[in-house]
Amino acid sequence: MDTLTGLPAAAARGWGLRSGPTLRTAAAMAAAALLWGCAGFSDIRQTETFLTSYAAGDYDAASAVIGGATGLDYPEDQLLSSLHAAMALRAAGRFPASQTAFDRAESQLLWKSDSIAGVGDLLAAGLTVVGNDLMVSYRGTIYEGVMVNTYKAANALMIGDTARARVELNRANQRQANAVDQLAAKVQALRAQEEDEEEYRESIDRSLDEAMDPDGPVARRLRAVESLGAYRDLRNPFTDWLHGAFRLATGETNRASDLFRNAAVLDGRRNRHVLADLVTAEQAAGGAAAVDDRVWVVHEDGTGPYLDQFRFDLPVFLDRNRFLLVSLALPDLRAGRPASAPLRVRAGGEEYRTETLLDVDRYAATEFRAGYDAVVGKAVAGAVIRTLLQVAIQGETRDTGVLGEIIGVVAPIASAAVTQADTRIWRALPQSIGIASLPRPSDGRIRVAAGGAEVDVALPSGRFVLVQVKTVVRNAPPAVHASAIGG
Repeated sequence: MDTLTGLPAAAARGWGLRSGPTLRTAAAMAAAALLWGCAGFSDIRQTETFLTSYAAGDYDAASAVIGGATGLDYPEDQLLSSLHAAMALRAAGRFPASQTAFDRAESQLLWKSDSIAGVGDLLAAGLTVVGNDLMVSYRGTIYEGVMVNTYKAANALMIGDTARARVELNRANQRQANAVDQLAAKVQALRAQEEDEEEYRESIDRSLDEAMDPDGPVARRLRAVESLGAYRDLRNPFTDWLHGAFRLATGETNRASDLFRNAAVLDGRRNRHVLADLVTAEQAAGGAAAVDDRVWVVHEDGTGPYLDQFRFDLPVFLDRNRFLLVSLALPDLRAGRPASAPLRVRAGGEEYRTETLLDVDRYAATEFRAGYDAVVGKAVAGAVIRTLLQVAIQGETRDTGVLGEIIGVVAPIASAAVTQADTRIWRALPQSIGIASLPRPSDGRIRVAAGGAEVDVALPSGRFVLVQVKTVVRNAPPAVHASAIGG
């Protein structure tokens, strides 16, 4: 293998690629500009630095990595920066600042609740085949959009803004209603550009057959993703449950009942706390009983799923009998890391345990798997087209002296830059979200235990209280915030 071009050595020599010291220096400079000047690589480097503090539970330091002392001193159009800053700020209890960061994030999401309706909208947004999404700003996913409005609602509840919470929960619900159509449009849009590939169709199809070998590396990774499971219609049971709790606290028992029922069905394992809330809402809606004062504990545990990159050799066919092996990079979804689930809650002489309601690995896998065949097709088509264009350029420039020599070396490096997998993802999400629903204790106190640490929580006055608990690392005190909800 030629170490500079990434092509087999014989193939590199065959195409006339020479690699003297001066040429290697120029090529290295070109590669650096291509790789590190991209928006995606900047996002990835910042995320790695952010996670050093965030995953250790140092939320103020993590937000400072993104936006300095305020957590907000960064370019407002950087979506991943906003998502990560917002999560660190809310974990630190800085809810107004977190809300600002989430507002910025929502304004940058491609998946807006009312503007992406079909394939045409997505193509107009600038999907590429020959290029790489790392070359452009991060645009987010459908499920991330739902989570943004869910967290904005939770922040609003923490600062007592009932009207804002209602707006955000309604927006999250609208996103969920749009998710099925938007996911279908996303998959179709990734495939829609095939009509522009007809000149290369035969070679693309042959390479794609090789990539999708049932015993190959792509198929093995797809089986691992499928083992994580899926949420029907990309619907989030935690979002529905939180919305239901809000409606129950505001006296809208019929609406609460519907939302709790959605959450119970989606969970799959029938979370006992959701079922108890559902029974309460249905009885109250039927006039059989009043709703007792309650405490809802939400536990966000661990760090969420992430994307890694894996490479494998892909044959690109020059004709019926000749091919070049090129390195193809694809994203690989990996499960998140739990910290200390379940959470133990002591109240009124009783002990309760949270039960997982949202498995974020499973939630992310639902969208990832739905579009992955199209992602592979797009990556293969791009690799084939770039390689064949590069071969044609090298054939034309081989005999034009130094200029041809430079183009012959820099072109493979440029190709390497655009065959990096886009591994950007909202890393600050938890690995899971669990809940506990319990009667409000008469002494107005609960004790929360996680990872060997225990925190005494004085509940605010009010019939309904939401307690949010975050753990990202084992054997560290949880971050705990509480607020009365419902007005």
